[in-house]
Amino acid sequence: PDNPTVLGVSVSARLIAAGLDRATPVAVIENATRTDERVLAGRIDGLGDLVENGVIDGPALLVIGKVAAQAQPRDVSATRDAA
Repeated sequence: PDNPTVLGVSVSARLIAAGLDRATPVAVIENATRTDERVLAGRIDGLGDLVENGVIDGPALLVIGKVAAQAQPRDVSATRDAA
């Protein structure tokens, strides 16, 4: 799907249906390594809302599992603009 929210809901629903714990941590990294990088963090059962509310419009990586629990939500571009 072209809509990231639909993709997020589809991915999470399929993984939960396959037995993944609904509380599994996820992180979405938009524009990784770029000056406008953003990191959104949440749980797999809220992935659709996370993507929709975060308004993802750049390329994004989806990280699922224990390592995603270490993600620190951030918006590098907001920090840069404030400087």
